[in-house]
Amino acid sequence: MNEKIKEYKIDNIVMGILSAVVGVILVIFPGTTLRMIGYLVSAALFLMGIVSIIIYMRRKTEDNFMKNDFLKGLVAITLGVCTILKVEVVISLLPLILGIIIIISGCSKLQETIDMARVKSPSWLILLIAAIINIALGVLVVCNPFDTMKLLVTIIGIGMIFGGVTDVFITLHIAKKMGGKDKDIIDVNYEEKL
Repeated sequence: MNEKIKEYKIDNIVMGILSAVVGVILVIFPGTTLRMIGYLVSAALFLMGIVSIIIYMRRKTEDNFMKNDFLKGLVAITLGVCTILKVEVVISLLPLILGIIIIISGCSKLQETIDMARVKSPSWLILLIAAIINIALGVLVVCNPFDTMKLLVTIIGIGMIFGGVTDVFITLHIAKKMGGKDKDIIDVNYEEKL
C-alpha cells in the first residue's frame, strides 16, 4: 500500500475510534456532567495531538514536507491543556463545540462522497447518506431543542459514535479503492516495460 494512503488510513482510523469511544461513554452514562465531558474532550484532544506528533516523528524526513501533523499535534495538545485550565468556559460552549465537530466530520464525508462519485464508485450514494445523517446530527446538537441535559448528551454521544464508526468504514473503503488503483498503475507500468 502506498505510504500516503497508509498514513491517511492510520490517522483517520485512530481519530474515528477515539470519537466513537467518547460517544459510547456519553451514551452509556448520559447523566455524566458537562464537567466530565469537558475532561473527556480534553483527554481526546491530548491523545489526538500525541498521535499526530508520533505520525510526524515516524515518517521519513523527505515525506514530512508540506505536512502539518506536528503543528496539528501541538495545537491539539494545547487545546487539551486549555480545556482543563478553563473548564468552566468550555462547559458553557461544549454543546456548540461538539455539534460543530460533528458537522465538520459530516462535511469531510461529503467531500469524500464527491471524490467517490467522480471516480464512479458504486458506493458513493451510501457515503452521501452517511454524510447527510452526520451533518443533521451536528445541526441538531448545535440547535439544542432538547428539554433535558441527559437527552442532549445522548444525542451528542450518538453523533460521535456515528461519525467515528462511519469515518473508519469510509477510510477503509477509500484506502481499498486507492490501493487497487496503485496496483493497476504498477501492473500497467510492468506491462509497458515488457
